[in-house]
Amino acid sequence: MCGILAIVNQEYDNTTILDVYDGLTSIQHRGQDGFGICCDDRAIRRNGLVSMNIQDFNIFDKSKNSFIGHVRYRTNGEIDDRNIQPIVYEDKIRISLIHNGNIINTEQLQTTREYQEFISGNHNIGSSDSCIITAIFLRKLQSYENHISNEKYISNVIECCKYLYEILIGSYAICINIENFGTIVLRDKYGIRPLIYGIKDNSYIISSESSVLQHLNYKIIRDVKPGEVILFPTKINIYEPIFYEYGNTELKPCLFEYIYFARADSIIDKISVYDARYKMGQILGKTILKQLNNDVDKIDYIVPVPDTSSIFSLGVHNIIKKDIHYGFIKNNYIKRTFIMENHNIIKQNVKKKLHVVEEIFKNKNIIIIDDSIVRGNTSKHIINLAKKCNVNSIIFCSASPAVLNTNNYGIYIATCEELIAHNKTNEEIAEILGIDKIIYNDLQEITQCLKKINPDIKGFETSMFEE
Repeated sequence: MCGILAIVNQEYDNTTILDVYDGLTSIQHRGQDGFGICCDDRAIRRNGLVSMNIQDFNIFDKSKNSFIGHVRYRTNGEIDDRNIQPIVYEDKIRISLIHNGNIINTEQLQTTREYQEFISGNHNIGSSDSCIITAIFLRKLQSYENHISNEKYISNVIECCKYLYEILIGSYAICINIENFGTIVLRDKYGIRPLIYGIKDNSYIISSESSVLQHLNYKIIRDVKPGEVILFPTKINIYEPIFYEYGNTELKPCLFEYIYFARADSIIDKISVYDARYKMGQILGKTILKQLNNDVDKIDYIVPVPDTSSIFSLGVHNIIKKDIHYGFIKNNYIKRTFIMENHNIIKQNVKKKLHVVEEIFKNKNIIIIDDSIVRGNTSKHIINLAKKCNVNSIIFCSASPAVLNTNNYGIYIATCEELIAHNKTNEEIAEILGIDKIIYNDLQEITQCLKKINPDIKGFETSMFEE
């Protein structure tokens, strides 16, 4: 999971780079390892947060009218500055690429003729899947002889995108900037990772989440379809987008986008994330009633784990009719612990992230609502905080179904063994966590509910919830 952003302005506007900065800060939650921005002729790539490096934006010529930007959450590839996006390669043609997703057949891709020819040129190439895609695309584009100003070049670019659809296995939302041509975007055949575009005056924007468009006052046009390519060839004086659909596609977005990744004010594939979380909370509330045989008289409070769980808790409250109290206070300056791959760092940051309001827990019977329980590190700390306040009993509820398996589509879950729910019963998990009961949300109920909101969705990417 990463965040991507592209702005293509038909006119030169010195505010475009400011929109890029604001847009990237709006999707910073999607990746905190590093960020990058580029236009035709220059790029910056840095570790850390966008706001920590605002002075670097001064390198860009304010008259540039097309930019792409990226915030990185590392799922593969070494910790190497060459893997920070945009990936920029130049060999007669200069292209820049940003990618959100995860390609699972990278070893096979490295055997392709295009990749082998590219690395034979002694290019200083990184190890990530995005680097491999960039190398293949550039070499494929080089194989055509048409000049970039020739309208036949548009067909060449589409053919290169078709080739990517044929060889890539995994999830991908991609933006590519081709010098002296323009910008292209494409989304994988199942639409696993989100991608949406909009318009303001003479400017187009493409982003991982609609919240960016709303923040920058762009009008939403629609989501990019699964298997769709959109070309913005503004550098050859074609100002209307050109569309191509690969075919043989189905819309199966990642369910975890609605549970955790996306901002609550975003709309993904015609589903409001806020509405989805509220309805999932209602489903969880019904599950709680069922698990407790409709006996909730002894429950004092619902306590959400900030911030994502607040909306789920509203849905639970709607069903079980118990008051919500905010017993946990979040330090907003700590990174999202789920998207950290180092377990020691996770534990350290979990301890710094949450503080407790003692009187909410003292001698009380509490239902704690969290968005998900993955490795259990955060859950254990949350439970220990409540126990130090002499809580009477804890029922721990996950708005997400149990996470049972690794994920290959853009979420950092490397092994099943690190998952607390893997090969364990709910009773065993509750004993490990030291609580009275654990309750997970119902996968089938969630997916059926969301498909009713958007019938175009044929299913969801739910591999992490299936053994």
